[in-house]
Amino acid sequence: MILLNEGRVYRLMNQHNKALELFKEALEIDKYHKNLFGHLYLLYEVSLTYFTLNKLDFAQMYLDLAKSIVPEMDLIRLVKLINELQLKITNSKYDLSINTNARIIVDKFKGEINLNRQGLVLEVLLYLIKNQGKCTTKEELSNAIWNENYNSKIHDNKIYVTIKRLRDIIESDIKKPKYILSSREGYFFNNSLKVVINT
Repeated sequence: MILLNEGRVYRLMNQHNKALELFKEALEIDKYHKNLFGHLYLLYEVSLTYFTLNKLDFAQMYLDLAKSIVPEMDLIRLVKLINELQLKITNSKYDLSINTNARIIVDKFKGEINLNRQGLVLEVLLYLIKNQGKCTTKEELSNAIWNENYNSKIHDNKIYVTIKRLRDIIESDIKKPKYILSSREGYFFNNSLKVVINT
């Protein structure tokens, strides 16, 4: 446990290589003991350290090891930590991660964004993502989102306001949007970005 605690201190001080060295030394010693919690916590700390270094494949490998042997009923707190780290690893592989049931978006840099009271904005975002890289016209948006034939007097303002609200929510810089792009014909979701949609 001393090596584990020392490793955690080094990880918190951003001395990740030293932390990994101590964690791996502790894992080597730990194979001769029957301390399941200590072993799982070590695997979690190694995974977290690799995650901090943005070495996601290594982070996932150590997390999978921990998940394969963790007895969920006995170690509820550790299971929660492991599941939270799993979610972070998964989300960091994508620029944008969307949970449609919870109406939560996770931006790689901005973090979690709750769209619980923004149903219309979420619908527009999902429609643009479904057609990622393809320009969506105002006519298509009015048909798909409002179920109405396009009328510029009615729909131009609705579309403009909804797109503006969407950009205000997800874009880091409204003047230089990276998600929702415009063209003369309409709007489109940037084709170079990685997105995952979960239910």
